[in-house]
Amino acid sequence: MNEIAKYGLRHNLSFPKDVVKAIFPTAETISFEMRKVIEAFFKAKVYNQYASSEGAPFIFECKNAKLHLELQSGVFEVLDENNNTAQSGRLVITSFTTEGTPLIRYDIGDQIILEESDKTCNCGNHNPLVKEILGRVDDYIYSPENGKINIINIANSIKDVKGIIKFQVVQNELNALRFNIVVDKDLYSKDQENLLIKNWKDRVGLKMELIIEYVTDIDVENSGKFRVVKNNIKHLLL
Repeated sequence: MNEIAKYGLRHNLSFPKDVVKAIFPTAETISFEMRKVIEAFFKAKVYNQYASSEGAPFIFECKNAKLHLELQSGVFEVLDENNNTAQSGRLVITSFTTEGTPLIRYDIGDQIILEESDKTCNCGNHNPLVKEILGRVDDYIYSPENGKINIINIANSIKDVKGIIKFQVVQNELNALRFNIVVDKDLYSKDQENLLIKNWKDRVGLKMELIIEYVTDIDVENSGKFRVVKNNIKHLLL
């Protein structure tokens, strides 16, 4: 949806009004920029949601743009690195919706941040609130100088850079990053490249080598998903 919306806006295509009433994305982390682009093109509000093909319980966004745990769909546990209950951490789930293999305290590999327990929403849904869905635990880049840079921080690295259609960052070694980038040549310039490099040096420090390769397209995974981050050195960080 994001790619279709960007294409439509870039080519001044007009999507019919009132054809789509609402948009419910799933399977990928929705950034602020993605939401803005999708809503602008399809002329409909995005309501984020979280689930998984394994049968994870649901998290829904309500009309007030608040994320709610749907406790009727399963049990949610948020655990830190020491397996203690935490406000922010990895998600361990027990699903009520699977009819084959049961999912009991399944470490699904995603991270969320819970909202403070005293915060409520007046939408009528009294389930607990989620502050943010962070996505995959392993969607991060490691900087020897600054440590882990998570997927949200990575996505924000191109927020003010004009002309980037699609990008992917790959880490195959500790001290270097490779970027695969698809650009709109009418908008992208040397100044935009310099801004991108600055944004990344702000995140990873000055010691890492940044290798930029401009490509015509970036392949999706066998699952059909597009990975912004490919960290191939996680085994070195254990």
